[in-house]
Amino acid sequence: MDAIADAEELLPVWGELDEVRQATVVNMVFNLGPGFISPKSVAYWPRFNAALNRHDFLSAAFQMDRSKWHKQVGPRADELILQMKTGEWKE
Repeated sequence: MDAIADAEELLPVWGELDEVRQATVVNMVFNLGPGFISPKSVAYWPRFNAALNRHDFLSAAFQMDRSKWHKQVGPRADELILQMKTGEWKE
């Protein structure tokens, strides 16, 4: 599985995202699989995908925060949520 290629192929706004948010999405694709951003599988994360497509990164982060994924991943998810909100690397 190539998470970067999957994200580029499946996410319409991929090229419009900054490097930090791209890396955040790639991390999630690697963890969850490409289906979570697939246009054919939007039932899983439809609000997240819609927020990304609008460049509404606070809403995308909110969807990440309220997900089962967040509860399962723990502190790493908190870092990724912060990166999605701010567009800055978590140090």
